[in-house]
Amino acid sequence: MKKILGLAIAAMLIMATVGFGTWSYFSDQESSDDNQITAGTLDMKINNADDPYTILTGLTNKGPGDTGSNYAPLKNAGSLPGKFSLATGAVTNTGAVVGTGEFADGVGNLGAESEIAPWIDVNANSTFDTGDLPLKSDQTVKAFGDGLQWDSWNDFASKTWDPVIASLAAHPGPDNIVNFYINWRIIGDVGNNIQGDSVKLSFTFYLDQIH
Repeated sequence: MKKILGLAIAAMLIMATVGFGTWSYFSDQESSDDNQITAGTLDMKINNADDPYTILTGLTNKGPGDTGSNYAPLKNAGSLPGKFSLATGAVTNTGAVVGTGEFADGVGNLGAESEIAPWIDVNANSTFDTGDLPLKSDQTVKAFGDGLQWDSWNDFASKTWDPVIASLAAHPGPDNIVNFYINWRIIGDVGNNIQGDSVKLSFTFYLDQIH
């Protein structure tokens, strides 16, 4: 009897050892590595650079009836298309210093007696034609058929046009470039009160994320 009980206890110990020590199961393992997201870029360039760029330069000794224009290429050098808008700053009128000429009165009158007509050359072909966008001093964007929107420098002060182009394409591609033109003229029947005066205006160009 003792022998049978001993064998039974031994068998139970063996079964317990097997139960706790050799348990196994099927398994499989997969992984998802290097999950990553990278942000795109918006990068406005004026004349292919980030530095300030003056569009109208060398315009000295101008008189009644004189006119002209100049432009700067604007480019989205980033990897994302962006909403293109622009704004102007304050107009600075500087009068000729009293005593430097017969009509020098120290009052800046040129901004009221000369005009500009800014516009966007959308296809960058250096010609005002179909598809181009004249900017009016009331902060609206007009169509080519409306013609250039002439108004005094003073009337273009502290204005915003948003957006001018809903989506300026990303680089690379020919449609990521537009030309910004400033046409200017001095009114033909202006008086002597502008002699020696000067006027100045800045433009700021923006690219914003398209939502």
